[in-house]
Amino acid sequence: MMIAIYDLRTFELVGSVQATPHPAGGTAFAVTIIHSRLREGRHGFHVHEYGDVSPTQKPDGEIVYGGAAGSHYDPQRTGKHRGPYGHGHLGDLPYLTFGPGGNCIEVVYAPRLLYSALKGRSLIIHLGGDNYTDHPPNGGGKARVLGGVIL
Repeated sequence: MMIAIYDLRTFELVGSVQATPHPAGGTAFAVTIIHSRLREGRHGFHVHEYGDVSPTQKPDGEIVYGGAAGSHYDPQRTGKHRGPYGHGHLGDLPYLTFGPGGNCIEVVYAPRLLYSALKGRSLIIHLGGDNYTDHPPNGGGKARVLGGVIL
């Protein structure tokens, strides 16, 4: 399935992700992001629980871009970030590495995440890296920057 990826502030289309079932199990993600506002380096990549990337507002008035996507997909309620190969939530995907100009073209593999579990969820790319732990919170990933709904 093809997922369109948008800048969550402007809703400008910046690329796509092709998700396919992997022959060994799990899911492969072919990512093509062109001219995003993300800087060079690692950025967290996750499946979130809901298929909605609309902004939400916290009680203090702060806007959370992509907030309607909910939390990271965690059907077993582990509450832990352990990366795509660890025993945490299933929404933990391999981080993405962006190059100059906000570009990222790579294929990553999530061995524990079934392709059949994707429909009706969303993909979110976060500002900053992901060390696959809970310290700092979310493994160091920060704001939601790019995302798309998995139809």
